[in-house]
Amino acid sequence: MEITWNTKLYCLIGKPIDKSLSPIIHNNIFKILNKDSLYLGFNIEETDLKTTINGFKAMKIESFNVTIPYKKSIIKYLDDITPEAKAMGAVNTVKNHNGRFIGYNTDGDGFLQTFHNNNIDIKGKNILLIGAGGAAYAIANALVKKDIYSITIANRTLDNSFLLQKKIKKDKKDK
Repeated sequence: MEITWNTKLYCLIGKPIDKSLSPIIHNNIFKILNKDSLYLGFNIEETDLKTTINGFKAMKIESFNVTIPYKKSIIKYLDDITPEAKAMGAVNTVKNHNGRFIGYNTDGDGFLQTFHNNNIDIKGKNILLIGAGGAAYAIANALVKKDIYSITIANRTLDNSFLLQKKIKKDKKDK
């Protein structure tokens, strides 16, 4: 790939990101699609988060992904967040909209898109959710909106499974 003055820049921030496959995956997709784009990963210190965001704005970064441990702490440095990100209290994707950084949480919608793309109807189904972390919370909330029959949560720590169950029930009751 040749980098030009027109190359669009995308990236991942977090700490640690050393094992992330995102740069390999995204750069291969850009190559296949013949896009003049580049995806980089950056290990960022918590104390440098605000400076990093300001730098990304100055460089007109198109979009970036956020991973642990900054999915929550990044929110205060963004111009706005979507209702889904607000409900989850976490952001995993930031898009540059005319110089304004808008935070999204795409975990739930991304998960459901796989079913849609494969013509799988989950209405009335029993779902096994493995894990009880932030992504599981977003996925569970997205599933609840799809009129499934039940969700069973399997996790290494039983207490975290129960905490996620309580969050889901509370969110469903509040809506």
